[in-house]
Amino acid sequence: MKQNNLSSFGFDCLLFERCNLHCTFCLEEHSVNDIDIQWIRQLPSLLLERFVSEYEKHSETNLITFRIWGGELFFDALPDEIFEEYKMFVEQTKHLFNKTFPEIKLDFAWVSNGVFKNIERVISLLKETNSGINLSYDPIGRFHKKELENLMIENALRFNSLQLLNEISITLTKPCINAYINDQSRLLDLKFAKKIDINYYIPNINWKALLPSDDDLFNFFKWTIDNKLFQIIDLNSLMLTLTGKMSKCVKGCNCNKHLSACKNCITYNCVKSSTIFPNTDFYGDTVITEDNVSEIKKYKGMCKRGCFYCKYIDKCPGCCWTSIIYKNAKLDNCPFRKIIEYIEQNSNLKNEFISWKL
Repeated sequence: MKQNNLSSFGFDCLLFERCNLHCTFCLEEHSVNDIDIQWIRQLPSLLLERFVSEYEKHSETNLITFRIWGGELFFDALPDEIFEEYKMFVEQTKHLFNKTFPEIKLDFAWVSNGVFKNIERVISLLKETNSGINLSYDPIGRFHKKELENLMIENALRFNSLQLLNEISITLTKPCINAYINDQSRLLDLKFAKKIDINYYIPNINWKALLPSDDDLFNFFKWTIDNKLFQIIDLNSLMLTLTGKMSKCVKGCNCNKHLSACKNCITYNCVKSSTIFPNTDFYGDTVITEDNVSEIKKYKGMCKRGCFYCKYIDKCPGCCWTSIIYKNAKLDNCPFRKIIEYIEQNSNLKNEFISWKL
């Protein structure tokens, strides 16, 4: 949750696209499997150069977050030498930014699917770089064998026991939602996580099978409330607002600006081999740039959903813009409006949240 005195800037650092899984909803096509060590080595200076160019517009920044991801950065077939490159990447990034912006705090997090057996070298990396790990979990479309799901759960437990686990991340596809609400997942086994982040599915080549309906989303949030999964970030923010602990719901990413960095490119979206449809399928003829994409996405989403006239506009997480502005997305009854009304009609739910918060 964004603190009043926190002004953050974010970088997503894609080191390579090679992966040990092939998730049906992934935005990466994984057709580029080479690991370019030189790219990893030059990235710290490119990140600094880019932030320097942005600093005049974001001079209030006191925190820069670096999310480092692939592909999969930790799968077992990778040689130990690549972990030394990871350490040098963090060390060099810290050195350059601390030298130029000593007053700005730096935070590093590694994003992983958690499917690896050689966990000790990952633990060593996290400890040596003073960083945490964000693990992804999805019951359908991610693990092709049950053993892989079990391995991810085991690793999550281990990281959490060492206080190295930042959060669990899930993607809301239709099949995953059906698995959750029909008790065919192990998400409740991950209830120990302090935070569970939601990725709203961005339509890709598998959209007909994966894009959830409004009813699907409502049923998911109702299930999370019924199971007291209040550590889900969007739900937590919503409940804080409805219980009067927060005046207005925090919406989306907490960063004032968020950029992605992958091979030879630092912008708002730069995966070289993507399964996501072109911008015209989401934005029509509107020209999208890194400076206007957030506001245009929000405006188009609110127009399509009808949010401007909703009495719950300040209470709603409103994090589904990318999904709903897709040209083939059909809207019905707003799932957030329905879940707010469900909570308001069942006052005991607020008391349960307050008790959970304590």
